Amino acid sequence: MKKYTLLFIVLAGLTSTLLAQDGPKHEIGIRLLDLRDFNLIYKYNTSDNTYLRLRSSSGRFNVGNDISGYGIGSYAGVEIRKAIAGKSEFIYGGELGMFYSRNGVVNGEVTSTFNVLLGGVVGIQHQLSDYFNLGLEIVPSLGINTGRNTNTTYSFNASFSSAAIFVTYKFGKTSS
Repeated sequence: MKKYTLLFIVLAGLTSTLLAQDGPKHEIGIRLLDLRDFNLIYKYNTSDNTYLRLRSSSGRFNVGNDISGYGIGSYAGVEIRKAIAGKSEFIYGGELGMFYSRNGVVNGEVTSTFNVLLGGVVGIQHQLSDYFNLGLEIVPSLGINTGRNTNTTYSFNASFSSAAIFVTYKFGKTSS
C-alpha cells in the first residue's frame, strides 16, 4: 500500500508541475488587409518566444456590375518573437500556404486559380494588455500558380503583400 501511496504522491507532484500556470499559451485574432480581405489567425506557443502560426484567409469577396468572385486560403508556419522595447516585439518567421480563387463575369466566363505559396513573416506587435496584442506585418512570398478559364496556364510569381493589421486575444496558460 505504501508503494501505491508513494506512486500517487510522485504522479500528483509531476501533474501539478505540468499544470503550473505561467502565461497565455494560445492567441486567436483577426488580420485585415482591407475591408474585403481578412484572415482569422491562431497562434500556439510551442516554446520560449516561438509560436505555431495558422491562418485562414476567407476574404476577397467581389460583387460588382460585371464580375463576382471569392477566394479562400490556408497557411501554416512558425513565428519567432524578439523583445525590442517595453511591451513591443519584433516578429519574424515563415509560412507555407495555399489559396484558391474563382471569378466570374457577366458573359459567363469563369476563371479559377490555385496558388501554393512560401512566405516570410516580418512585423512588429505591441502588447495592449495582458490579453490583447496589436500588430502590423507583411508576408513577402514566392508562389506557383495555376489558372484556368478557356485553357490552363501555369506561372511562378513573387509578391510583396500589403501591410496587414492584426489584433489577437491571448488565452490559456503555458506550463512551466
